[in-house]
Amino acid sequence: CAVFDLGTPNLDLTERDLKSAGEDFDKIRKFSVGQKFTFVDSIKDRDEALAFVLGQIYVVRDKMLEKATGGLAHFNARSLADLLDSLEKTRVYLEANVNVKLALSELVLKYPEKN
Repeated sequence: CAVFDLGTPNLDLTERDLKSAGEDFDKIRKFSVGQKFTFVDSIKDRDEALAFVLGQIYVVRDKMLEKATGGLAHFNARSLADLLDSLEKTRVYLEANVNVKLALSELVLKYPEKN
């Protein structure tokens, strides 16, 4: 058993940003490896990458809360927790000036596959 304190999200995102983040989450899960790399190439700069990662943190956090309340039977709680950890590490890397494409490429390969 593991306890994850998801707290209250402190993200400065609009409803439109959150909707887009949810759509990105679903798309990335369906992508092949090549499509994931193409998606990463479409992100233009560090600010856009950070906005993407923050949106994904919100989406995965929301899915974990839904899973905890008995929903989302098709998701593995461990894979969501691992992805949330990877998202947070990627956020830290991006803020520390790590190569944007490298950080995002590693991240998108960790998304759970859609069944």
